[in-house]
Amino acid sequence: MTDGNEVVVGTFPEAMAAHLVRMQLDAEGIDSYLADENIVSIYPLYFSAIGGIKLMVREEDAQAAFRIIEGVESEAFTRYKSKQAVCPVCGSEHVGEKPLAYLRTLVLTILTIGLFLPFFYRSRKCEDCGHTW
Repeated sequence: MTDGNEVVVGTFPEAMAAHLVRMQLDAEGIDSYLADENIVSIYPLYFSAIGGIKLMVREEDAQAAFRIIEGVESEAFTRYKSKQAVCPVCGSEHVGEKPLAYLRTLVLTILTIGLFLPFFYRSRKCEDCGHTW
């Protein structure tokens, strides 16, 4: 598909959101691909330097792709974002992660095995009601 006349119809901070939109374009018969997906996925701090994961389509398909993307963002993309972090007790979206929630496991792993093993447990805390999970 890379024949030189592709345009960017969307940029995304994470691969899952980009693939949701790309699959919808493919279902509608519009050829598309993701540029810079691997570099942003491997090195998330490069997101702002690179400009995110870019959804590319042919120039002649751009207008149809924009119309489809608007529909996807109002349905599936919103549904995807709503599943992110919501307090199971009060339903608040004002949720933060507890820093160093995995510190005990990390220290024990380093002391017993001598290696750093990725035992990351993400603990979240609702800022409104104080519930942790």
